[in-house]
Amino acid sequence: MKVPYGLPLDFHDDGTPIFNRGDFIRDPIPMNGANYPVLYQNLILPEHRALNPSIQFNLHVLPPATDQPTTSLLSGITEYGRIIQALDPNCTVAIQKRTSKTKVQRFYLYHLKPLQFCVVPPRYDTQLINNSSEKPAKFFELKAKEDTRNIEDLLELNGLGYTMTMTATLEPNKNYDELPIPEIRPGLEQFKILIPRPLYTIYTLNPQAFSFIDPPNHAFFSGAV
Repeated sequence: MKVPYGLPLDFHDDGTPIFNRGDFIRDPIPMNGANYPVLYQNLILPEHRALNPSIQFNLHVLPPATDQPTTSLLSGITEYGRIIQALDPNCTVAIQKRTSKTKVQRFYLYHLKPLQFCVVPPRYDTQLINNSSEKPAKFFELKAKEDTRNIEDLLELNGLGYTMTMTATLEPNKNYDELPIPEIRPGLEQFKILIPRPLYTIYTLNPQAFSFIDPPNHAFFSGAV
């Protein structure tokens, strides 16, 4: 079954995107993480750029895992939330909430199916994961343009509080002083305005409904985790 993308976009088997319009082409941006994950930033078509200028729509591609899962650190603690949608059956998202640099209050691991969501509230660290040694994992991300990646302290800690292995188990990161019991969850089929459709389609049909992204409205994210 082919996953709809809502954009003039196809993919090679290795996850490299095929941009079907010349005014839509983006260059890959290397991300911090194992096995060379990349970001294709601001995939908003010219005819849609005026809909909600505060929003950025991104594509993340995580190549197949090698001797360790492919990972990509998206963000540390920030006042902004974000929405992530899986495009492949091997998409995993880890999020955590810290009370200090090395103390984690909550840790969630989401196993997503295609078109499922992970809704990340403000002040949660976020990491994308692919532990398939055969297939890439592709994710859409909708976020505020003003939200800059703040991952310096996570790089010092060598990632989040738990590390996912090739067998999908979690190992505690010894650089942290305090960790909760991790919670394993499925992806969200729908959440408030989000339904099982391509995220770009949902956005362009009702862009003002996403005004909670910037300025961040914490009430929208209530119940997401």
